Formats: sequence, C-alpha cells, structure tokens
Amino acid sequence: MSDTNSYCSEKTDKFPIAIENIEYWFLMQKDNQKIYIIGNVSKDRYIKVYEKNLQIVMSVLKSFDGKSSLNQIDNMIKTKYGKSVDVNQIYLKAEKAGLICGSGGSNEKSEIKALSLPVFSVNIPKLSTNIKKIIGALWRLYTVIGIVVILFGAFVLIKNGSNNILTMDRTILLDNSYLKGFAATLLMMVPSLLMHEISHFAAAISSSLDPSKVSLNLYLGIMPIWYVK
Repeated sequence: MSDTNSYCSEKTDKFPIAIENIEYWFLMQKDNQKIYIIGNVSKDRYIKVYEKNLQIVMSVLKSFDGKSSLNQIDNMIKTKYGKSVDVNQIYLKAEKAGLICGSGGSNEKSEIKALSLPVFSVNIPKLSTNIKKIIGALWRLYTVIGIVVILFGAFVLIKNGSNNILTMDRTILLDNSYLKGFAATLLMMVPSLLMHEISHFAAAISSSLDPSKVSLNLYLGIMPIWYVK
C-alpha cells in the first residue's frame, strides 16, 4: 500500500486506496477482550478494533489497493472468511481516521491544536528495548498508585463532601485574590499537564509505539497544553 502523491491521486470513491505502512499494535485488554490499534505511525492516524476482528479488518485495508470496488472487496472477504463483513463501515471508519488516500482525516486539526500557539517542541530519540521495559514496569506501578490515589480521594470527598462543596469557591483564592489564584492555577497546570502527557508517553511505549515528539503549546495564547506525538 502506498500514499505517494501519484499513487493516491488515482483514488476514486469506487476504488479506494489505503495509505502505506499500515500496521497493528496491542493497545489494552478490556472486559476480557484484547483491543488493538491499526494505523500508520508516521502519520499518527489509527483506528481501534477488537482482536476477533483484527485479521478481517487488516485484510479489508490491504484490499484497498485501487483495483477493486467496495462491492468486489465485500465479495472477496466473504469468500475468504465465509461470513458477511461490513466492508463499507470499515471503509468509512478508515476514511474518517485518515487511513484512506485523499481523505481529509490526515489533514484535520482538532479545535485545541488549531487554536494553540506553539512554544517549543523536542524530538524524542528512539529508545532501546531495555529502556522500554523499564518504562513499561514504571507505567504499571504508576497505574496502581494512580488507582489508589483516586480511590482515596473519592473516599475523602464522600466523607467530607458537604464541607468541600461549600468551600469550592475559595479553592482558587490566593492572598484573597481570584486573579492571583487564577494565575497560580495556570502555572500549576504546566507540570500537572506534563505529567498527564508523560502518562500517554508511557502508555504508548507499553503498547509498542514509539513517541517521536513532545511540545508545549498555549491554547488561545493563555492555557498551557503539552502534546506527545
């Protein structure tokens, strides 16, 4: 599968072409079912599928080669797997995610990214297998600690709920000033959001993905937001 300009320019609605280098990685386990992501690392575009549908979806995407229509692919997949598959639904999902040549998904920006001003960005070097294993172990420990903290916080909130609710309007006061409190809150958001994105970084590595860049942006020129790509 290729996404070069000349190759993708041949794409039509009747004969779709998937972008190049589409692979899959394990993401998580939920309700005793494994969930995988399928996509392209360099373009940072993905869709999620359950393990039971993984091979079928991969076969459908590989069939998007510009030589077959959706109906033809539908028949090929039905013959190969002996059951009906909603090829059109897979196509629409892949198109929305930007995995189809000529689709707008790969060029779309979220509202936050579109309205953010870049401050700086740093490229992340490729990590060795040993470092990835260490990060994976730390991520699992971090997850356990996070669950304990959340449960403890919920317990405290329930135990002292009425008092907390009555004093919530004072939580952003600093020296009896809401303006100072607001400014301090923005400053505290920088490290807290960085920790949030670091968790995304660790989760990505645990899923065998390689984060390539970390950047700091200002949403609407005010609110600091970190991104990990």
